[in-house]
Amino acid sequence: MAFPNMQLQHPSPPAYKVLQTFANTEEDCPGPRCGHTLTAVLFNLILFGGSTAVTSDGSGICLDGVTNSVHCLNVFTRKWARICPEGQPPSPRACHAAAASGRLLAILGGIGPDGPCNGDLHILDMTSDKFVWHKVVVQGETPGPRYGHVMGIADGRLTFFGGKLGNENLADAWSLDTTREPNVWERLNKSGNLPSASMSQVLVHGRSHHAAESVFNRIYVFGGITEGLLLDDVLLSDPVDNPQTEQANPSYIRRSLSESSLARLAEAHANLPTVENGFYAPLQQGAVERSNQRQLSSDQFMRPQLIRPQKSTQDLVKKVISTLLRPNSWEAPASRKFFLSYTEVVDLCIAAKDIIKEEPTLLQLNAPIKIFGDLHGQFRDMMRLFYEYGSPSTKEGDISYIDYLFLGDYVDRGTHSLEVIMLLLALKAKIIEYPTNIHLIRGNHESRLTNEVYGFKAECMERMGVSDGEQAWEQINILFNLLPLAALIEKKILCMHGGIGAYVNTLEAIADIHRPVYPDSEYAPNIVKDLLWSDPTENDSVLGVRRNARGKGVYSFGPDVVKDFCERNKVDMIVRAHECVLDGFERFAQGQLITVFSATNYCGNINNAGAILVIGRDLVVVPKLIHPLPPPISPSENSLDNTWMEVDSEGPPTPVRGGRTAAFEQGSTS
Repeated sequence: MAFPNMQLQHPSPPAYKVLQTFANTEEDCPGPRCGHTLTAVLFNLILFGGSTAVTSDGSGICLDGVTNSVHCLNVFTRKWARICPEGQPPSPRACHAAAASGRLLAILGGIGPDGPCNGDLHILDMTSDKFVWHKVVVQGETPGPRYGHVMGIADGRLTFFGGKLGNENLADAWSLDTTREPNVWERLNKSGNLPSASMSQVLVHGRSHHAAESVFNRIYVFGGITEGLLLDDVLLSDPVDNPQTEQANPSYIRRSLSESSLARLAEAHANLPTVENGFYAPLQQGAVERSNQRQLSSDQFMRPQLIRPQKSTQDLVKKVISTLLRPNSWEAPASRKFFLSYTEVVDLCIAAKDIIKEEPTLLQLNAPIKIFGDLHGQFRDMMRLFYEYGSPSTKEGDISYIDYLFLGDYVDRGTHSLEVIMLLLALKAKIIEYPTNIHLIRGNHESRLTNEVYGFKAECMERMGVSDGEQAWEQINILFNLLPLAALIEKKILCMHGGIGAYVNTLEAIADIHRPVYPDSEYAPNIVKDLLWSDPTENDSVLGVRRNARGKGVYSFGPDVVKDFCERNKVDMIVRAHECVLDGFERFAQGQLITVFSATNYCGNINNAGAILVIGRDLVVVPKLIHPLPPPISPSENSLDNTWMEVDSEGPPTPVRGGRTAAFEQGSTS
């Protein structure tokens, strides 16, 4: 595709800060190096290969120092660890290319002491607790040796371009379709305005032959060469000011230079010239080596896998459930410090995410089932509902014969959002006892821009520390983007958080929504906004589709719209949450739609009941209620409630459904 009128934008270069990292032993530290790769695998940065030496004149990479070692940097703990995978590793090399898909890391090409490496594709399999190297065997023509090329994975295709072989810069592009077997490299037939032959070269802080990678919205840089010095520092570019990073000069490691050179470097301007390439012509250019190793299926290589949680993860799940699932005895701890570390929060998110991402966007569920509405961080109400009407436990509960469906809005507003979402994720990840009995769909507060304002981010940072809490909040929101958007019970009762709005016309349209979903984006489908944000009209006398006071692009729908939708899709009823109702539940459209809200005394001033809906095998819907508790006696609890109400004063809660909207609540969007 050509873009003849496109004007390239040149944004200001990002600001980098030195990130302090840690290691248990000296061997765990990768040490100074250049020509390596740094690849994000979940929240880890995997460093492979590179050279630990520079040429005697300091002009480039010394190939006598190449290695095939593997190190891992956890971006949350900032701790390095040496990894020693099983299997036959790639030969020592530098200036290779790497790309990741899920927990699988691909390595291709590079150059070693004996010249360019052959064109074999190596895979580091990290899907279990034992990391293993494999070599992918391909058929037909192969790209051949090269180094300094670039490689990426998109839509199941591993594609690379360019590089260098001896004194020749290459301009060919190759792709391997991992969705087909056998594995075959395909030379791409290029047309149009072609890029020139080249090899990769980037300048950051006056260094070259470093490696850079992004995790979330942060850029990490490690190592490289500058003015003959080999570096082992980690630089971080973070759009959000992070108090755990400090502005400082990089930590330089001397290699073949005098002390005066180091002093010169400290005075140098940041925009130093790119260091020239230190490669030399290969000693020989032989045919691509063939291997008798077993073939690693490309299906194994690329496609997402439902990975059974390892023992350590199940221990974490048990810890969360034993701590939080106490319906008759849970009390808010005196200390506000959350009992899980951010690494445990992230591990739990990953365990749940591996299950959730395999589920359809429109869940297909069976009765009997309990349906929970908005909880909004009111963990005490969640425990009260479990105590009164059964809990998801195999020992003292009812999970063995009834399912649980939660309609979203797990976080914000209340004071214990972390307890609510962590318990639900632990229940979801406890696949040994009930693999398909806990169901979570998305609400409008499971959105980064919303829960950044209405309390969840503030709670994470308050209870886990500023840096740890922010990073945990980021990871939880990544999981939120994968949550299903609706559920269909016995093909007769449709459940979602918001409603059908103006654009939800068929069940198929819901099922066809691809995840992850980013509702904050201006490009998000209208149907997504309807499912998360829309409301029924004020009462059964208000017909049609109308603009909603929540804001732009949000609609209200009348009883006639509900009736038409149910007839068209052959469903009996719609169940939704999203609005506070005084009795905890409320019927609309002559009973064809029910709103359920599970948090009592919403935001401390509504005095509403909370409810769940129990749907039997005969699809009869029975509401179960709890009523608000008297105000807490503890002054500290009162002060916390006041704190959260200060948040709400800037973003007032959704008005109670059916009541007159107070002036200060006009235009609320949450």
